[in-house]
Amino acid sequence: DVRGSIASLQSSLRSQGEEVAELQMALARCEGAFSGAASLPESFEGLACEVSQLRTLCAELRETVEQQVMLTLWQVERQHEETVAKVERLLAEAPERLSRLEEGEVRLNVALTKLSAQEQKVQGCMERLDHVPTVSRMRSMWREELHRRFEESDVEGLAHSTRRHARALEEHGERLQALCDRFLGTVCCPLAVSGR
Repeated sequence: DVRGSIASLQSSLRSQGEEVAELQMALARCEGAFSGAASLPESFEGLACEVSQLRTLCAELRETVEQQVMLTLWQVERQHEETVAKVERLLAEAPERLSRLEEGEVRLNVALTKLSAQEQKVQGCMERLDHVPTVSRMRSMWREELHRRFEESDVEGLAHSTRRHARALEEHGERLQALCDRFLGTVCCPLAVSGR
């Protein structure tokens, strides 16, 4: 864009410069042809006045071109230089920025891989959690297990066996007491007292 505008300004400046040069040449020819304007009739005096006006207009046009167009061209050239410097600086910084971008991309890929692995672990935990029984189900499972163990342990048989052992112990205690009474007479045997 900047180069295009500079080129168009330069071509415009050249065309205006050519027009000014043509006007100057025409003015010089007119001046040469009418150098003796005082001896010429009035019609030629009007022509001399118009030539003078053309000369003034030409000078104004030259001044306008020099002030506005040249100033604009100078500003565009300065901006062009600044823009070229910026572009060169950006081109010089581009490899470093690209390496930073690639480094960030690698870090991002590593983070995404880690995140994916963590998501898989969480998914596995969620699946295992879905298979864990509820509290009520655990209670019923414990009750069933206790009931099964009680059935296997034969509590009634153990109670019957315990009663039978207790009777046998009582009988042995009575026999010991009788033996003590027979050997010692009326003195109490300490084993029989502690057994009762």
